[in-house]
Amino acid sequence: KQLTDVAQRRLRTIFEATELGAGFRIAMKDLEIRGAGNLLGPEQSGHMGAVGFELYCRLLSEAVAALKARAERKTAPELPSTTVDLPLTAYIPDKYVPDLSTRLALYMRLAKLSSLEEAGEFGTELEDRFGPLPLQIKNLLYMVRVKLMGSRLGIQEISSERGQVVIKLGPGVGIDKPTMQGYFGDRLKVGTRQLRLDIKLAGKEWKRMLEGVIGKMAQTIDD
Repeated sequence: KQLTDVAQRRLRTIFEATELGAGFRIAMKDLEIRGAGNLLGPEQSGHMGAVGFELYCRLLSEAVAALKARAERKTAPELPSTTVDLPLTAYIPDKYVPDLSTRLALYMRLAKLSSLEEAGEFGTELEDRFGPLPLQIKNLLYMVRVKLMGSRLGIQEISSERGQVVIKLGPGVGIDKPTMQGYFGDRLKVGTRQLRLDIKLAGKEWKRMLEGVIGKMAQTIDD
């Protein structure tokens, strides 16, 4: 029995794919041969061969994400993104993750983290894949946590200025001044639109205290 051209291409793909993990490559090739179809419409013939499967999936993902983001903006207010600029050395060292493309992918994932739970899981994954976390990555994850906590409260900026960590509040963000001042004492100066944490008075614990300040702000707002 004479095989069709499509059947011959499929058999050739199976014959050439003998290494470990080849099943996934076979599946990708099969999709390229038969087309993935129009997932969002009635047609099922597909035009994926013109752009390739990976690009097709990326374009589809971006289109769906854009539509979902547009719908979310209509139903929920957009939270501000807190700017964080602290006196910390924070990056992924080349020696820790030698491959450049892997480092870039990790940075992209860091930028998309949306909760403290995700940040914790990301740190655990790094330690499992590449070993104990160096100080630079611990600082990087710390800054991500501070950014997520600040964004949730509507904090506009967290930066360092003349030996102090300055927390600038966004528009419409209130603060319980007596509670905050009484809890942290002289180490924290509480104003109407900003708070200033004295790094020298806080000592080596200033990073932990900064998280405590933001956490206490969240508690007073929730109360």
